[in-house]
Amino acid sequence: MKERSSDTWRTAMAGAGLLAGPLFALALWGFAAGAPGFRHAMHPPALLGALGQPGATAWNLVGFVAVGALALLGVQGCYAALRRDGADAGVRIGATLLSLSALAFAAQGLAPLDLSRPLDVGPSRIHVAIWNAWWLAAAAGALLVARGAWRLPRWRSLLPVGVVVALAMVLALQTDLLPLGSGWRQRLALAAWFGWIAWGSWLALPRAAQP
Repeated sequence: MKERSSDTWRTAMAGAGLLAGPLFALALWGFAAGAPGFRHAMHPPALLGALGQPGATAWNLVGFVAVGALALLGVQGCYAALRRDGADAGVRIGATLLSLSALAFAAQGLAPLDLSRPLDVGPSRIHVAIWNAWWLAAAAGALLVARGAWRLPRWRSLLPVGVVVALAMVLALQTDLLPLGSGWRQRLALAAWFGWIAWGSWLALPRAAQP
């Protein structure tokens, strides 16, 4: 009975993780469609939630807070399954960093950009700091989990996935090697993160729940 209850909780948390990326994509598409002049190639998703923007509060609650909460549940479901399978300290630290990245993602909705002031002062400075905390924790966490999960048969695919995710985030956000607009590069980093959440959540599903 206890094992069945644990499987139910892991399934629920993994399901939440699988929903995080699709919800963000749908919210981004919907809110961007109603924002005059918004261009995906140039503008960050955070612009939709900037102070004074139409629908900013709704975007911040859905696009950041709700999506971040789903991602956090997915990470926790993944960690619970990893712990059950004998994860080592490195995996636990990595999972903690990935949980922090999900919390940071959600926190962006509580500290929106202020377009009336420079990015290095006021609320915008806090938002940028949270954004950097998000991707740094995500990249480091994905690598740590990948390294530790390699010895666990069920989780070995997290090694290539974690390396690709971390590399994509660094290349997209910290280099000019990709011939893309700044908006697309942010979206590439976000897609990499959501990809890790989805894959980790999928692996966390009890075998009976996987087709």
